[in-house]
Order: sequence, then structure tokens, then C-alpha cells
Amino acid sequence: MQMTFAAKAGDFLDRYISKFCKCGEKKNLGEVKQEEEYMESVLQKLVSWRWRVAYIALFGMVTQIMHRNCISFALVCMCKGQIDNTSLPHSHSDKEEINSDAMSDNICWDRTTQSLVLSAYFYGQLIAPFISGLVTQRFGVKRPMALYMLLSSVLLMATPELARRSSSLTIAVRAVQGFLGSGCLPMYSQLWDEWAPTSERGELLAFTLSGLDLGILVAFASSGYLCTIPVDKGWPFIFYTYGGLTLIWVATWLLFVTDSPKTHPFISHKERKFIRGNRHDHVSDKSENDPVKTPWLLILRSGPVWAMMAAMVSVASGMSLVFSYLPKYMDNVHHLNTRENGLLSSLPFLGRGLSIIFIGILTDKILQRKWISVTKMRKINQCCSSFTAALSIYFVQYVHRADLAILLITLSTASLGGTMSGAYTNSLELAPRYASSLSGLAFTLNGVGQITAPIAGSLIIQEGTTASWGNMFMSLSAVYICGGVVYVILGSSDELPWYSQAKQSEKVPEISNISQIVIKMSEKSEYGH
Repeated sequence: MQMTFAAKAGDFLDRYISKFCKCGEKKNLGEVKQEEEYMESVLQKLVSWRWRVAYIALFGMVTQIMHRNCISFALVCMCKGQIDNTSLPHSHSDKEEINSDAMSDNICWDRTTQSLVLSAYFYGQLIAPFISGLVTQRFGVKRPMALYMLLSSVLLMATPELARRSSSLTIAVRAVQGFLGSGCLPMYSQLWDEWAPTSERGELLAFTLSGLDLGILVAFASSGYLCTIPVDKGWPFIFYTYGGLTLIWVATWLLFVTDSPKTHPFISHKERKFIRGNRHDHVSDKSENDPVKTPWLLILRSGPVWAMMAAMVSVASGMSLVFSYLPKYMDNVHHLNTRENGLLSSLPFLGRGLSIIFIGILTDKILQRKWISVTKMRKINQCCSSFTAALSIYFVQYVHRADLAILLITLSTASLGGTMSGAYTNSLELAPRYASSLSGLAFTLNGVGQITAPIAGSLIIQEGTTASWGNMFMSLSAVYICGGVVYVILGSSDELPWYSQAKQSEKVPEISNISQIVIKMSEKSEYGH
């Protein structure tokens, strides 16, 4: 009787609070208790398991981008031969005194082959993100991510030997690596769809995506030193080092990361309850074990989806040109030695990596205080980033000092950090249940641009003159502006109308023949990015 009376009293108290409490949203007693019980200090937040997962995810993103971008600097080192360039003055005449015997033992492909090697990584990106988005919906993130990265690291460490044998083999291996690496990108959206509470989504996603630039920073800064190792001409150690670091990451990932907080062995009950109770979209929870079919026709008819993709493609295309040709620009135009080139070429990506984190935190704080709508905040971030980047990169052609050129390029890339809290966040907002599919579609189209950008860049700078480099910077400026303008007109972060209606009826429309949509998309994308 005492238990019955206590239960009835508790129910009555719940109803009383729910009915008469007017302070903000109506909350039941369980929700009030949850908020009271789960209060974190800054230190407790930073050592929580969701943030430990973020640190591991960031490390994974860094190693993945090192796989992608190490070839840019390796090509410079392969042509120079293994010599300590730090002792050489910055002049053409001194470069011509390099021992021809050292050069003859090295691989130095022509400009066309180099552009194919640079762009080969992105061939796989045409289909990989789309496929991995479907894979993660069915199999989760943990096992596919580990498999992709393991295979990519093995291929990376095999690259030096393959490069000595054939440029065609190198291009083929880079394409497979691109399929694996590009397939990992949508997985992070799926990971944070499960692990991120609403109040920290932008912060956690921006923190992870900062690895896109930190990876280039580490790759460029360390490659300059690895090239000077007096063993096997130095440059193969770029591939061995990054491949070995990835194997360490794979082991860490498998030990400490799970697809969802529900299955994590070490997370506290309070933190698990906090994450699950503060998810943006609970529709995905009602059938977690059932495969989810994606309504592609409805997605492709949505203007905000195309705005998101246009903005992402413009940034990806521009950044592809920057990280592919920045070391060559510093070498050809400003005649820097290998170590100086590596350090200075890494600075733009340090700036962007830091800005991604800073702008992500600032954006979340503004949105938490509800000073501005989410859509307006996303547009401000995206457009300010695109237009500032365009203006900065445009004026690089008018400076003749290496430090000023790097300053302007750093300002341009740092400005683009705001895009990670702009269009890149839309995949978690427009249709949260299909976050990985939306990301996969966007990164697939990114691949088109990242393939064509290095090839177009090689044609623009074919003469190698200062004027030709100026044409490249003007082209970059135009690409950034186009992406920003499209997002201003069509961009939004509100849930798509058909998705909101589907949530209310608890029935999400499906289509059966996805292959027809992929064929139509591939026909339309010849060629953009």
C-alpha cells in the first residue's frame, strides 16, 4: 500500500508541475531532475566521453587528410632530389647548380602526369561518399571507418615502391585511396548525429572538421623535414610516417569508439542519458535496427540542398587548388628552399583550422542565446567567409614578397573556416535522419570539383609565369563568390517541408530505384564541382 500511495503521489506531482509551471517550456519531473543532476564544469565537459570521441575523430580526420595531401609536397621533393636545400640561397642560378646525378636517381614526372597524380585521389570521391552514406546507415560508423582507414594506410606505405615502378600504378593507387578516404567524410556526420547533444552539435562537428586543415598543416610542416632524411632520398618517409600513424589511430578507434552512446562501455549513465535526451531528431531512434531508405527525389527537388552543395563545392574546389599548388607556387615564384616552403605553406591551414574551432564555438554561443535565427547565422557565416576569402586571394597576385603572399593566402583560408558553421552544418539540419546521405551527396559533388580543379590549375599555370599564377588567383576569387551568392539566395537551415510532414505522420517517403537517380546526377555533373 505504501508503494502504491507513493507511486500515485509521484504521478500527481508530475502532472501538477507539468500543468502549472510557467517558467519557460513545460517540463515533467523527470526532465527537471535530469537537468539538475547533469551539470558539468568546463573541465568535466572537455574530459567527457563525447569529447574524447571528438579528440579521436579529430586525430582520424588529421591522418586522413595527411593521406590526401602528402603527395603535393612529395612531388616537389621527388623532383628536387635528396639534398639539404636549407643551405641554398633563393635564386634560380643556385638551383641550377644542383648535382644532376642526384636528380637522375629521382622520379620527376612531367606537369601533366603530376596533375593527374594530384587529382587521382578525387576520382573515388565521385561515388565513395554516396556509397559510404548508405553503408553507415546499415552498418554504423565504427567498423567501416576502421576498415577504410586500415586499407588506405597500407596503400599509402606502398606508394613509394609503386611510384618507382610506374606513374600509372601510382595514379590507380591514389584513386583507390581517394575512394577510401572520401568515404570516411560522411561518416563523421553520422557519428555526431548519434553522439552530439543539440547544444553542442555545431561545436563538435566544427572541432572534428578542423582536422581538414590541421591535417594539411601537419603534412606540409613535417614533409619539409622528412624530405631531408639522408636515407632513400628522404621523400618515401613521408608515406611511411603517415601510414604508421594511421595504424595507431585505427587501434585507438576500435578500442574506444562505438556507433552510439547506448553501446559505449565506459560512458557514465548520466552522460548517456543527457546525450540521448538532447538529440535534435528522435525520429531516427524509433527504428535504429531497420535499414533506412533515402527519398532521393524529394532531396534533389529541395533548393536548400542545392544551396548547401553549391557552397560546399565552391570551397572544396578552391581549397583543392590551394593545397595542390601552394608548395609549387612558393617554389616557382618566391624560390623558397624545402624547409621554408613546408613551414610557410602550412600557415594558411593553421589559420583555417583555428578559425573553424573559434567560429564554431562562437556560433553555438550566439545560437544558444537566440540572438539570431539559425538560418541567418548560417548565411552570415557562409557569405562573410566566401566574400572575405575571395577578396584576399584576389590581391595575392599584386604582392612580390613571400611573407605578404602567405599573409593574404592565410587570411583567405582562415576566412573559409566560417563555412564549417555555415553550409557544412546543413546536412545535420535539413533532414537529420538522412545526415549521412546528404553529406555523401555533397561530398560526391565535391569530388567532381576536386578532380577538375588541379587539372584546370595545371592548364592555367602552364607557362609558369607570374601572370599565369595571377589568373589562377582571379579564378579562385570568382569560385568563392559564386558559392556565396547561391547560398544567400537559396540557403536555409530549417527542416525541409517534406521531412517535417513525414515526422508528424511518422512515415518517411521512400523510393525504390536509387540507381536511376545516381545515373541522372552523373549525367548532369559533367562537369562542375
